[in-house]
Amino acid sequence: MLRKSAYAGSFYDASPDMLRKQFDKWFSQAELPANPDKVYGVICPHAGYIYSGACASYSYKLLSQYNFKTAIIIHPSHRGNHFGSSISPFAEYQTPLGNLHIDTQLAEILSDRGFTAIDSSYHQNEHSMEVQLPFLAYINPDIKVLPIMIGNQNDAVSLQLAEILAEVMRDRQDETVIIVSTDLSHYHSAKEAERMDNKLIEYVLNSNPEELYDNIVRGKIEACGFAGVLSLLYLAKLPPEMKPVKLNYTHSGYASKDFEQVVGYFSAALIS
Repeated sequence: MLRKSAYAGSFYDASPDMLRKQFDKWFSQAELPANPDKVYGVICPHAGYIYSGACASYSYKLLSQYNFKTAIIIHPSHRGNHFGSSISPFAEYQTPLGNLHIDTQLAEILSDRGFTAIDSSYHQNEHSMEVQLPFLAYINPDIKVLPIMIGNQNDAVSLQLAEILAEVMRDRQDETVIIVSTDLSHYHSAKEAERMDNKLIEYVLNSNPEELYDNIVRGKIEACGFAGVLSLLYLAKLPPEMKPVKLNYTHSGYASKDFEQVVGYFSAALIS
């Protein structure tokens, strides 16, 4: 079953040539730290490319330097929270840069791990997953994908997913990377957004999922895909030794010139 692009022409350019030119420009401008020995996962924003594409390019430029065969895309649902987590039912994913295919072997391995089957429209209409696909097609047109949507975001769901991911990474760690799709604070002043987002980034860099979740619950920080971030941080606490590193932070005010109501964007990597 083919998942047709729902946001080409709105969240990102539908023209393959224009999309490649954008990526070429952003990748050339992204300055990365020294290459780590191994990359286990990245955190990427999922807004329209005009706002967050340059930020996401930091994560994907890093990934482009490694030979991954599969990308597990952990992303939130913006339309329902009546389920824990759900694997996409689609076998093929349309992008302007060519179609990508699901990792059927990995999907089969995870089929009995408690994921919920939901109406396919939730997967079809979710932008937080789709905006990652053109980046993946750009860096590796042969890469397989496995999108996992989280509905009811809480630490129990995140920890369970982290334990599943740990098994996957142990058996396929040289072939598989985890992509966590999230934006940060929403619709605060630039000053307040930066204060909140820097606190969240501190919890990420200190591998502190407990404090991150506590502050999310208390409304001190915000991230629309925080459950995926928690899963990545829980994973970082398991062998082998891993550490999160910051790649880039920005917010929508720099693109929109509206600094009264901004959305925060963050790229990071889990490395060794």
